[in-house]
Amino acid sequence: MTLGSDHFPRIVYQSPDQALQFIRCLDADCTATTTTPIDSNTANSPGAYGATIILGDDHLPRVVYADCGADNDVHFVRFTGEDTPGVNTDLTIAAGVNINCWPYSEVSMAIGPDHFARITYEDGSTFHLKLIRCTNADCTTPVISDVDANPSHDPGGLGTVLRIGSDGFPRIAYAGYNDPTLRYAVCNDADCTNPTITDLPSTDIKSFYNGIGMDLRSGDLASITYQAVDGSLHIINCSN
Repeated sequence: MTLGSDHFPRIVYQSPDQALQFIRCLDADCTATTTTPIDSNTANSPGAYGATIILGDDHLPRVVYADCGADNDVHFVRFTGEDTPGVNTDLTIAAGVNINCWPYSEVSMAIGPDHFARITYEDGSTFHLKLIRCTNADCTTPVISDVDANPSHDPGGLGTVLRIGSDGFPRIAYAGYNDPTLRYAVCNDADCTNPTITDLPSTDIKSFYNGIGMDLRSGDLASITYQAVDGSLHIINCSN
């Protein structure tokens, strides 16, 4: 979910028939809504392994989601109106993206200083954590880089959360299915080719459905939430 310029929610979800849907709430309690299909190809179960919505600088939604049918690909949709999904860019076709659809490899997204999307996901072929830097509005010419190329980390297999720092570079919290250590990556350039990655101490996580949350406080200090192996909910407030 995200909030629109009218301060009412915008929501993406997978409906019972396994289509990906968009809801625009028309009041604060969402008692009146409009519902718009984004992807009705139910054979690929769009969004079942992750869907994220944010607003662009034009106050219209951007949606990225995992499409886990025959191709295991990542799709990006830029809305051209309040209830109008525009071009549905299949990043598999655009740049050979292959998302890891098992176990729960979520996608995350933020808007960069160039007003274009940044997307994180775990590659299903190499088991690397990847960053997509879109170079145009519909992300038809993306640049894809490795953030964590250690496949033993299974980076992103239990979720990834992406935010943009005041320097315009990504900050990423993530954890793996095989290695549940919670990690935090500070990107030192736009494509995150040489990130600073920190293993957060005593933070093995239990969450199977992208139970990681993150936002940046003043000074680019991260606050991260996760479920620990004992089932309790924790928050980390980074001090640097």
